[in-house]
Amino acid sequence: MPRPDLWLALYFPHLCLDLIHQSGEAVADPLVIIEEKGRQQWVHAANRRARQRGIHPLMSLAAALPLCRELITLPRHLFAEQQALETLAGWGLQFTDHVHQPPGEPLILLEIGRSLRLFGGVEALRGRILEALGPLDFQVRAGIAPCPSAARLLARWAPGTTVTDGDALLRLLRKAPLETLEDDPKRQERLRGLGVRTLGDLLRLPRDGLARRLGPELLRELDRLRGWSPDPLPRFNPPARFEHTRHLPFEMDGHHPLLPILESLLQMLAGWLRGRGLGVGRLRVALHHHRRASTPLQVGLLAPSRDAEHLLEVCREVLERTVLEATVTALTVSAQDLSRLAHHQGQTLFTTGAEQQADLRQLLERLRARLGEDAVKRLACVADHRPERAWYSMKMGIGEEGHGGQVHPSTGARPVWLLDPPMAPPCPITPVETDERIESGWWDDGDVRRDYVRASTPAGQSLWLYRDLRNPDGIWYLQGLFG
Repeated sequence: MPRPDLWLALYFPHLCLDLIHQSGEAVADPLVIIEEKGRQQWVHAANRRARQRGIHPLMSLAAALPLCRELITLPRHLFAEQQALETLAGWGLQFTDHVHQPPGEPLILLEIGRSLRLFGGVEALRGRILEALGPLDFQVRAGIAPCPSAARLLARWAPGTTVTDGDALLRLLRKAPLETLEDDPKRQERLRGLGVRTLGDLLRLPRDGLARRLGPELLRELDRLRGWSPDPLPRFNPPARFEHTRHLPFEMDGHHPLLPILESLLQMLAGWLRGRGLGVGRLRVALHHHRRASTPLQVGLLAPSRDAEHLLEVCREVLERTVLEATVTALTVSAQDLSRLAHHQGQTLFTTGAEQQADLRQLLERLRARLGEDAVKRLACVADHRPERAWYSMKMGIGEEGHGGQVHPSTGARPVWLLDPPMAPPCPITPVETDERIESGWWDDGDVRRDYVRASTPAGQSLWLYRDLRNPDGIWYLQGLFG
């Protein structure tokens, strides 16, 4: 039997202010977000300091300015808000495959009924989602109900409420004030004229009379709210690639103020990647300036990752060695080289070889970011028996493997540390049994004929030496040192 639907609504009541706060500026001063309606400018949102001065949403800017002469005003960016909501919807896909973002509303809806068993129940999943939202630095209110309309209402009116039973939901809805419908003001005035103050009052009225007086749409809305009629919601279709731009309220100078913004964007990217089971191999960070070309930052990884903390560390290294020739007005993060990433199974008691390899890889990625991608290289094998020609250095890149041949199976143990050119041994040695003989290179003017031996110094250091068979003097040459 399929599990019944259960919806979680995440409501972001101060979305536009959150985007300003994430930019790290001016939050300590009275600030309002304004939008134009007709020929007037109106307050859309006010931060805490502005509200303390008596300024509130829906107030005209002309009425607000006399209350606070130092009031900071910023225009509302609807595109930035919608972009943030779409990114949050993509972020939500890590918890469920059914996410809906209602157009024009600062909320997202997640159908979590089918995810409860995976995450350990309603409260465990709710806590997991809110915990994951924390680093994104959004103010959020949550509500859980058997139908999406009710979850949306609870998130706005009774945040933190979880209702899984239809009868319990109906008892709770009856207590909700009429304003929770967010209805047409004229229709609400007519309902108040009928003595309606709560949804319970409204639900007690005859349905036929309500339909005649106020139209059938109100009945359909009430039925959806109680879960009596279907309320199908289209699934959010995430974009094929991640690209998010954060416009800054003020121009910023220097690297340090940009890091909190970058961290917020990378946290959103990490959630977006988890929702699609992907990792990113390369990031492009663009720093935008006023009336001049943006400054591009290319951040490459050695293996796909969706670890926001690690991505930030690598981006920080690249950012700190970047010369900013102008103040920054916006910041864009785009993900490139996406690939499927295996699910991380969690911590184990002992450190595994894979974890040690990941630690080494992250260290190399940070070195590449700090010193430049060409400064950190790896060794690759060449199909040649001559030690000085059996390898070459190559640039490290994501998923790159060594090119060329492999070491011949008959080759003995060889040191990684080779001397160029070979030198005389640091002390007299006693000839020992030949470890390897090489006769090669007659075809490319690099003819060698050598006997290699392994010997030790009195201090215990292990040496790799050879004797040139073309010279009758029998002199030994030191070509390598074993670790």
